Amino acid sequence: MAWPEHFTHFKSPILQWQEMPTFLVCEYLFFLLAAVSFLHAHRNGPLHRLIWWASLLAGTANDLFFMALPVVDNFWQAQATIMLTPRLPLYIPCVYICFMYYSVAAAWHLSLKAIQTAVLAGGLALLFYGPYDILGAKFLWWTWHATDAPIRERLLGVPIGSSMWILTFVSSFSFLLQLCTKKDPNVTFKRSLVCLGLCCAFTTPLMLIQMTLLGFLDKEQIPSLSSFVGLLIMYAFLFTVPFFYSSNTNEGPKMRNSLNRLAAGSLVFYYVVLFSITLLGIPEKHVSVGIHQMFGPCDVTGIDITGRSRRIYLCKEDTDLSFRMDCGSLPSAYENWFTVCGKPYQPFIYWFLGMSFYCVFGSISYVFLFMRSDSHPKLRTA
Repeated sequence: MAWPEHFTHFKSPILQWQEMPTFLVCEYLFFLLAAVSFLHAHRNGPLHRLIWWASLLAGTANDLFFMALPVVDNFWQAQATIMLTPRLPLYIPCVYICFMYYSVAAAWHLSLKAIQTAVLAGGLALLFYGPYDILGAKFLWWTWHATDAPIRERLLGVPIGSSMWILTFVSSFSFLLQLCTKKDPNVTFKRSLVCLGLCCAFTTPLMLIQMTLLGFLDKEQIPSLSSFVGLLIMYAFLFTVPFFYSSNTNEGPKMRNSLNRLAAGSLVFYYVVLFSITLLGIPEKHVSVGIHQMFGPCDVTGIDITGRSRRIYLCKEDTDLSFRMDCGSLPSAYENWFTVCGKPYQPFIYWFLGMSFYCVFGSISYVFLFMRSDSHPKLRTA
């Protein structure tokens, strides 16, 4: 597919501030957090460096896979100031680094069984990604497909399937990485390459297997509140049961070095910035000019990844959208580059409470874990 004629790799930060100020803040916030995570990984040795590079490669590979797969292809990123392709901003690989590296590194600071550590990493990733997911949908940092069944059920504008994906994807990633590295802090370069290939090849399939099995908890077999609750119960079971048959869950050594304090402080700063966006941002004033679901006739249908019917095109009859299309000229048929605008909070208290939960518990969790140990992770075997 040819690139849109309006597309440019670089967009003026001044123009971005005028159209989507919160998105500009978000983009460079993730650049900063990714840089801090790189310093943290470099300081803590080969195993942490492997986690960092595996997060970048496995995460980005997952994004590109679902972006290219026709039966998925249900999200469109907004145009950032630095774009790699019309669909992929540079900051997105940094997002993967952040929610995968920080959650896995923090979870590995406890001496837990491998399955417990994987579950903990998934939970931490959800605490990190959750507020970003809420604001991203509200402030048009991306837009979702209008009629795709797997993302139909939503909380605060976030598809429940997105939250389930974070939990299962990062838990799968952490588990595979532990099995491959044998939790050796001095993992060799050769083994690191093998582990990178393993994580890139099998993290997404392992996530899909879990998502498919959990789908049977819903009568329509799609991500829903019931399947999400089922996932949380299953993960809570996997996390707590090992404590009943083994008391060998001693904590690792304490950590107080400056880079761990920097990592913890950066994550607190992350939550403060996102919560400030919640309070100060005005979503209805955000204007996203870029690629969205292609506009076209309403009667053309296809199938999604679950085999259900969905409209191929966004059309004028789609009224239950997270954005408005009355802030610019209505796009022509088969056009995917056009203007959409945000909608106000309705009501604001729901977003306030949701963001408060994530930001408070996320900050506490990451600070607690990053301030614990001063050496490489020493995990028990599964």
